[in-house]
Amino acid sequence: METIFIIGIVLAIVLGILIFKLISNLIRTIITVFIILLILVAIGGFFFMRDANSLVSGLSKEQNLFLLEEQNEITAGFVMSGINITDLRPIKEQELSGLSDLYESEKYEELLSDYYKFFVFNEKALEVEKEEEDKKTIKDKILERFELPNEQTLDFAYRVINKAKSNPGFVVKEYRRDNVFIYPKTFIFKLMKFKIRKKDE
Repeated sequence: METIFIIGIVLAIVLGILIFKLISNLIRTIITVFIILLILVAIGGFFFMRDANSLVSGLSKEQNLFLLEEQNEITAGFVMSGINITDLRPIKEQELSGLSDLYESEKYEELLSDYYKFFVFNEKALEVEKEEEDKKTIKDKILERFELPNEQTLDFAYRVINKAKSNPGFVVKEYRRDNVFIYPKTFIFKLMKFKIRKKDE
């Protein structure tokens, strides 16, 4: 009887030690994972904020290239910083042809040139449900300053400017829908794509 009691005590002690080690290892693992996640979040937050600040500054102060793609062909384009009409420069047909060749050949660095970013919109990105009341006013303002190469370029510039003024987040929304191609894809844009894919899954 005493032997069984002693064996029981020994087994209880061994089991207690094993459970203690298991719990200790589990706690250490949880703490380690938590620290790693904390570091990753901190690093991700740093890159996000840096990219966001750079994006705001670059889009508002530097020259950006805007192109329209229809049936796999670049048909219109303009250069602008921010959404200020006074900074708009239409792309003429000869230059547009060269840009279209670079885009089709995926020579994005050459296409980017000295621009901060370039945006390629497809037709779906610029669809409107109804004709806006200030369409003529915006188009007139553009025409007052620039002789645009054709009506298509004028309409493209109007749609981008008008949509950006009425909904500043429309480019991001259409980018997530794969209706806008943006280059270069910095950290913040890669994160946007990742989040939407995870949501779709």
